[in-house]
Amino acid sequence: MSNICFTPLVKNNFLNSDYKFKNCNVNKLFGKFFFLFILFFLSNTSTLLSQWSSIKTISQNLNLNSIYAVTPGHIFIATDSATILKSSEGGFNWTRTSGVGGISQSNNLYTIFFIDSVNGWAAGTKGSAVKTTNSGNTWTPMTMADGNITIKQIRFVDSLNGWAVGNSGKIQITTDGGSSWSIQHTFQSVQSINSIYFMPEDAQTIWVAGNSGFIAKSTNEGINWINLNSGTNNDLLCIKFGDRNIGWAVGKSGTILLTVNGGINWISVPSPIIGAGDINSILVSSDGSAIIACSNGRLYETYNFGNTWVDVEPIFNQSINSIFFLPLLLYSVTNGGNIGITYLARTRDEICYDAYNLCLNKCNKGQTECIESCNRMFIDCLRKSSKINLIYY
Repeated sequence: MSNICFTPLVKNNFLNSDYKFKNCNVNKLFGKFFFLFILFFLSNTSTLLSQWSSIKTISQNLNLNSIYAVTPGHIFIATDSATILKSSEGGFNWTRTSGVGGISQSNNLYTIFFIDSVNGWAAGTKGSAVKTTNSGNTWTPMTMADGNITIKQIRFVDSLNGWAVGNSGKIQITTDGGSSWSIQHTFQSVQSINSIYFMPEDAQTIWVAGNSGFIAKSTNEGINWINLNSGTNNDLLCIKFGDRNIGWAVGKSGTILLTVNGGINWISVPSPIIGAGDINSILVSSDGSAIIACSNGRLYETYNFGNTWVDVEPIFNQSINSIFFLPLLLYSVTNGGNIGITYLARTRDEICYDAYNLCLNKCNKGQTECIESCNRMFIDCLRKSSKINLIYY
């Protein structure tokens, strides 16, 4: 193996990889076509790209409702019984704080959000809401503008400005980090707004979705709203956008909606769920990729705007309520206290590396030309790589 042109120096993962090169000029036809074949195979085979998955059960009596991860060292989960879980070890070990901020444990927390590793907020039933300014070490209560409604989702654009949506069609807003809240807008005809989304660091354009197929859009930070025609009467549970044009909304009875023009028009996408089932959450990318979390305990991923779907491990026996993506890691949480961690090798660099290893495995010991051909194809693959990870929002 002394004639290999390329030597990978793997650190923690391929986001932190260094590469060394030696000079070589071999470009054999076999290596070229074999490498291209396995590169195509890897790029289109989800099973191989999901390298491993792990399931950890916190408590079978505890429903995990919402997860947010800033880094692998700052992961938080909002659960029933006014409890927040925190992990500083990539999700493999957790600390548990019950009755956060003095909230009664008869209340459930349904949403959690962090703008950075320090500032975070969580909320749920009966206006229960808390915030932290020290990475979740302590939580203090917030007084919402309407303390009687259940808050379904809370989201901030920076450490001061945030929105909360929930029952009664009300949108609440804060401009001081959650110290005070006011009603910004009320949709009289909507029983519940279940989801709110805007692009990171820019809340000029906001989308909300809720019961009976409700979707609305604001282009001035929530001051004025336009109701959009979703084409469905099913309750929508989550709305996300990969960029300002490509967006998805999912919900009850396997509903999947797609827009490519910022929400002006929506089309129905066939659901991969067999039989009855809801889609509780979705992660999306600007390239047409998406991952959905379903009440049947399954995760599905598409790379082509929902034309085809493939399974993503792990498979649960309980409803998956929330999912979150960090580079290479997909986190999922369920009823019954389960936390799933899936390693997704979705970067172009990693696909090149996997193809390189398979190519080398086809070379017999001492076949220098075969090995060098694999090396050259790998280097060419890396040179064409954008070196930008697929990012899910």
